[in-house]
Amino acid sequence: MIRSIAFVLLAVVPCGSADARQTVAIAPARSTCARVHPLWKTQLRTIEADGGKVPVQAWVDQLFRPNATFWNGYLGDEPAFRAWAQKFTLPNDARRSAPLDRDIAADIRKVTASAAAFAGRPQPCSDWYVVFGPGWTNMGGVGKGQMVVDFMGMPKADPLSDFDIYLPHEVNHLLWTAARPDAGLGPLLERVVSEGFATYFAAIYDPVSPARSLGYTPDEYRWAVAHEGELWNNARPLLAREDGKVVNRYMAASSHLEPAAPGKIGYFLGYRIVQAYVARHGPRSWKQLYNMTAAQILDASGYDPK
Repeated sequence: MIRSIAFVLLAVVPCGSADARQTVAIAPARSTCARVHPLWKTQLRTIEADGGKVPVQAWVDQLFRPNATFWNGYLGDEPAFRAWAQKFTLPNDARRSAPLDRDIAADIRKVTASAAAFAGRPQPCSDWYVVFGPGWTNMGGVGKGQMVVDFMGMPKADPLSDFDIYLPHEVNHLLWTAARPDAGLGPLLERVVSEGFATYFAAIYDPVSPARSLGYTPDEYRWAVAHEGELWNNARPLLAREDGKVVNRYMAASSHLEPAAPGKIGYFLGYRIVQAYVARHGPRSWKQLYNMTAAQILDASGYDPK
């Protein structure tokens, strides 16, 4: 995702296409199926009450212990949480005010409902933990139905733009895993197609360019397209691999296959696989992917860049 947890999870058609112009039906913002846990409020309140310092024991009592399953999935156990909290400082940039500038909970409830309607799928129930965390990801899945929104993993200059792009991306992961619980798990191919599908969905849900949906600059996207055949030929023998070293090489934002290459090349390849499938089967055919495996999607896409 995307500065996402590639090994946990843990992504377009041209914007002028008929599918990209579909109107998104917005469901009511209040949705009990998307439960939002605004832990950031406790973080800011307790820091202010303690004169600007992190009250470590209060964080353990009020943040970690009531939400231990979440923290264990994202950061670690109680000693790991305590060690992190002792070193944590709030940023002095736009990330600090991001949850104050927008109603993040309302946005999550709205998009989880409207994205499901857009896909024609039942809305899966989910728990969203909104935090100032370790910054290991901006958004991502940390367990079954559990999602993290971590402002510390977002860009310093415009964190809410990052949030707007990746929220529908992450919701699509929930939609696919609701239909196929093993989607995006296991071999590199599953992860590539899962992230590619989520990138594709984010780009057509609220139309943006492929580069923007991938988190690439225009130059980075052009580089990836120009080297697509070579990138695919190198990845293809590795698609059945499950080891973290190979997965992270293709899925991590910080991993560059060569100096000029953008990160998370697996997202790019997965997006192009989904794009090829839609080009072959029709502008609305992406909705068929929820009931298909990654191998079926690749085979039916005819994807084979030269």
